[in-house]
Amino acid sequence: RLGFIEGIHFDEIPDPAHGRLKVLKAHDFHSIFVRELEAGTALPVYAYRDLRDVAFSFMHKAALTFDELIEQKFLEKVLANDASWRSCPNLFCQRYEDVVADPARAVSELSVCLGLDLPAVEIARLADDYSWQANLRRTHEVKRKAEAAGLDLGDPAHAFEHDPHTLLHWNHLREGKRETWRELASPEQRTILGDLCGDWLIANGYETDRAWVNAEPRPGVTLRVDTGQAEAGPSRWFSRGWPKLTRRLSRPSR
Repeated sequence: RLGFIEGIHFDEIPDPAHGRLKVLKAHDFHSIFVRELEAGTALPVYAYRDLRDVAFSFMHKAALTFDELIEQKFLEKVLANDASWRSCPNLFCQRYEDVVADPARAVSELSVCLGLDLPAVEIARLADDYSWQANLRRTHEVKRKAEAAGLDLGDPAHAFEHDPHTLLHWNHLREGKRETWRELASPEQRTILGDLCGDWLIANGYETDRAWVNAEPRPGVTLRVDTGQAEAGPSRWFSRGWPKLTRRLSRPSR
């Protein structure tokens, strides 16, 4: 378990496992990952999410306004990374909303990708141990420890305080009223989101057109789960073995 690794630091990673399977998490794509993928020593596991919810989730987590998010060209970077990860050979791809809706199925699909034959009881245990609710409890513990250490979590400097083992941040999940972009985005923000990611949303099955840009905001709480097929497919995996597999690269969506 190597933790979160940026591509620029990839070659600095020590090899404590001495050739055994290693797992790392990455967001930004980097050309150095291509070297491992082309050599057949790495397996890319990729998760994607409705980019509108990605935007508002990251705003919450990083304590940013919508204007600040746009000024940083956050969505343009996400789209560029998305295109690069999807171009990887032998990509295993899962849709975030599907994982949340049916975690046991997600675990089962991932186990097949890794060449594992997990019994149903083990799949159910893993799905329960790493469910949204279980991870929420983990974030509460991260927050408790940070406050016990005297950190001011109202300070944006501590927005990314996290557990180095699970990589969960204290504010990683929004509890209570889990508002989506449909409740949060203003008409002006919808227009900007439509310009930036409207085509991507259609290509990935989240929308069939751009009518959502001018639709009235929905009151209340909505957790949208869309199981429509995306161009890249909600899940794909290998049919061949990976005797040289030493690392797995992963990019979880916000």
